[in-house]
Amino acid sequence: MTRNSPSAGPRRSISASSGCRTTPPVWRNGQEVGSVRQFDNRLLQFLLKAHRPDLYGDCGKAAAPSLPFDLVKRMADAEARLAEQEKKADAGKKAAAKGKAATHAK
Repeated sequence: MTRNSPSAGPRRSISASSGCRTTPPVWRNGQEVGSVRQFDNRLLQFLLKAHRPDLYGDCGKAAAPSLPFDLVKRMADAEARLAEQEKKADAGKKAAAKGKAATHAK
């Protein structure tokens, strides 16, 4: 069974219409004997730039900071904001407790 057999019709038509791959025919002695898959390198370049910008990114642009350092900084900032909000909440609770104590004393 060759790649160009009629039984592989739907699968071949779906893969040929994907846009990322072409299948030019291979000819031998005037007859088509098969095809060769040629993938589009633009998709590969895009994926490499996205996942490894330090190696495959544009030279003119600075690479994005690596995730762990950015994540550590963001977590420290979030913890500082949370501590400030807890202080404000504690101050509000103390003020409310003083207000209740003052009304019960009257």
